[in-house]
Amino acid sequence: MNVGIFSDTYLPKIDGVAVSISDLIGRFDELGVEYDLYVPHVPNCSSRKNVYRFRSLPLIFQPEVRLSLTLDVRNLKRAYTRRYDVVHSHSPGPVGMLATQVALTRGVAHFHTVHTYLPDYTHYIFQGRILRPQAVNKVYAFWLNRINYLVAPSYKVKTWLEQIGVRSEIAVIPNGVKLSRFLKDDNGDYLLKNGFVNPGERVILTVGRVAEEKSIDTLINYFAGLLKERQDVVLVVVGDGPASGQLKEQTRRLGIHERVRFTGYINNEDMPKAYASADLFTTQSRSETQGLAVVEALASGLPVVIAQDPAYQGMVQEGENGFYSDSASEFVDSVAAILDDESMARVYGSKSKTLSREFDIATTTKMLVSFYERGLVSPVGKKRVNLPFSIAKLREELNKAYNELKNRIGKDV
Repeated sequence: MNVGIFSDTYLPKIDGVAVSISDLIGRFDELGVEYDLYVPHVPNCSSRKNVYRFRSLPLIFQPEVRLSLTLDVRNLKRAYTRRYDVVHSHSPGPVGMLATQVALTRGVAHFHTVHTYLPDYTHYIFQGRILRPQAVNKVYAFWLNRINYLVAPSYKVKTWLEQIGVRSEIAVIPNGVKLSRFLKDDNGDYLLKNGFVNPGERVILTVGRVAEEKSIDTLINYFAGLLKERQDVVLVVVGDGPASGQLKEQTRRLGIHERVRFTGYINNEDMPKAYASADLFTTQSRSETQGLAVVEALASGLPVVIAQDPAYQGMVQEGENGFYSDSASEFVDSVAAILDDESMARVYGSKSKTLSREFDIATTTKMLVSFYERGLVSPVGKKRVNLPFSIAKLREELNKAYNELKNRIGKDV
């Protein structure tokens, strides 16, 4: 099987490729699945086998994310003329849009994984005053209905897609995590050695992009309540993003800036060490499609205290590996219960490791390849088209899609 994979780059990344996709193609290598990966060029990225990069620019609103300029004729010619069995896109950006045209032109099945709950991100465009969530849903549903098969990483995403009018076939396949990276023994002193914590401090860890939609401000407020009960804890925020400045100001305003530590980005290779340095993992984000950081925390053997959200289905069994918390009092009580009982913490950590196995990259990749096989036997997968590459034909198809989309958006913009 030969797969054309198309993705705009999102952090965290390895050599400019999203971690989840890097793990996926690593598993493809083991299974003998052939692939080409099309992604944006990012500064200081190294060359990788079968990876083809388009020139790109940083987004104005999110400079750590690149906007691809899909104008490289050599890459376009390769994408349009290679004989792929299926095409799989991982983003709704320019590279993802290119995948739609490649699949239509070549007559092969198009698969797309929904990685982002888009309505929670409209505030990045003129603070949400121009493009409302209704418009985002309408545009996204329009595009997704042009795709044959969709991969939802959780039932939360599948339900949302169905509610906004998506009619394409949807399979729930979690984004896999290479669990073996997090199961190695570690002495748990990474955060201490790098000056983020001090000896004797109990570490509450949260990981992810530091942005408004991640509800880290809510977590900080909850943590301030915990500090009224005990002084041996620190909240370590791993990651960076546009909300870093305002969150640091929030900790100063609350008088807890010495107990909240912002590490900035940590190299992906060092992340297992960061998890191993913690006593407990937490998040209050409700914008996740799945929550890969939670899976990584489970694989690292950490108890968890997280917001109750459908994206985390299967990750928490209350009273066995952690708790859901939807208020400051629930957060304080749950964290205290785990930190005050070493035996409970060990049992919860062991259960977390057990629950993480459902999200092993080996398991999820086999599920994905089985889903690909649907595209090989479907009518669209059988009508392979051998059209010559033509910029004029590409322009004609893009203009047709643009005009149809413009007519459908209407009053929501």
